[in-house]
Amino acid sequence: MQATRQGADIAFNVGSALRDCSTACRGGRTSADIRAMAGANDRVAFLGIGTMGHGMAASALRAGIQTVVWDRHPEKTASLVERGATVADSPADAARQARIVVTMVPDADAVLSLARDQGMLAALAQGAIWAQMSTIGLAGIGDVIDLVTRDRPEVLLLDAPVSGLAKMRPSGAS
Repeated sequence: MQATRQGADIAFNVGSALRDCSTACRGGRTSADIRAMAGANDRVAFLGIGTMGHGMAASALRAGIQTVVWDRHPEKTASLVERGATVADSPADAARQARIVVTMVPDADAVLSLARDQGMLAALAQGAIWAQMSTIGLAGIGDVIDLVTRDRPEVLLLDAPVSGLAKMRPSGAS
């Protein structure tokens, strides 16, 4: 686990799944603390149901995790609803329904819009986990860290960017 910004207790770069925090976590949080925060019965919301977000949400559903989905194009959520997902009316609605929120959108502007303009950050529960998985660069994640530090320092922000193409995903990932 690599710190995104020195002294920032809220953001770190992870390469493993949300439930597998096998390395030491910052700010006095241990792996057991993180796993306890991400309990087995917690809902996970996925905001952004494109190629990568769809595959992530489908994997959560296959694992039996209660899943909430949102996309600016609601038709992208249809196959996930057939598998048991709940569709949120807005990013804020999704955040209110889940303890863990995963953002997987195209760029930093979209991430900041979801968080700030569409109310996702304000709607997160006390101590919620936000896994920001969009690849948005250092300046973009810096803006996100500043926003969370200023407005919701009690939210655990994980900077976990992914990259790749649909053809690179393992078979059956969607």
